[in-house]
Amino acid sequence: MKYLFVLFLIPQLSLADIITECGEYTANGVVRAKQEGIQLIVNEKTQSEYVVTMSTSEQGQLGGYIDRDVTIELVLDKKFNGQSGSTSKIISSKSRIPNPLYPGDTGFKLDKKVPCKID
Repeated sequence: MKYLFVLFLIPQLSLADIITECGEYTANGVVRAKQEGIQLIVNEKTQSEYVVTMSTSEQGQLGGYIDRDVTIELVLDKKFNGQSGSTSKIISSKSRIPNPLYPGDTGFKLDKKVPCKID
């Protein structure tokens, strides 16, 4: 029985993405309009929720995706401050259909490392 629990737990451990490197990422999340502007929220309503903010010009690219699940390729060239950060560039964005049988279908995937910018 304890082996079944371990097999169930292993996929759940991958939900806790940690952004430790700067780079080009593919992010699966949802776009929300907040008071601060349009934001990408990854792993929404979990303890590993990440909020990605962006400049006004980048927000315009996501205006049609508000309250929709998306896959976005973006550049994260500054270190995250806890679970919030910002993107300097959105490379591409498209709608996606979430998998209701696999709640861990959101997250970040590092595609290419880039040097971090210093404020």
